[in-house]
Amino acid sequence: MGFFDFFKKKETGFEEGDGFYEGEDFYQLTKQYVTIYKDGKEIGCGFLCYSIFENYWDEDIEDHERQEEERLFVLDGKEIYEDEDFDYDDTEWGEERELSYSNDLTEITKQFQEIQKDFNKS
Repeated sequence: MGFFDFFKKKETGFEEGDGFYEGEDFYQLTKQYVTIYKDGKEIGCGFLCYSIFENYWDEDIEDHERQEEERLFVLDGKEIYEDEDFDYDDTEWGEERELSYSNDLTEITKQFQEIQKDFNKS
């Protein structure tokens, strides 16, 4: 199964405060629009960053706290690496789109690994 097979369905979305996974932890697979630079020169822009986010329920604030668990950058169809292939600190962050969500980290991780595998083909 390839990258696009996972996402033939339209991208998902939810509104904060709509009771989504209220009281439960859940995970998101996202893609984000970024502009990346190397030595002060723009080398790419677009939806080049894929991430897994954990959204854990915080009883004290009665809402989810969000933390990035894993991240992947791609350029020209291949995985690239922070501070090796581009200057991470100069990255400009834009729109984020949710590709998938689940309360099962294994499911989200499999999807992320499939994306990573597609970008690491020889």
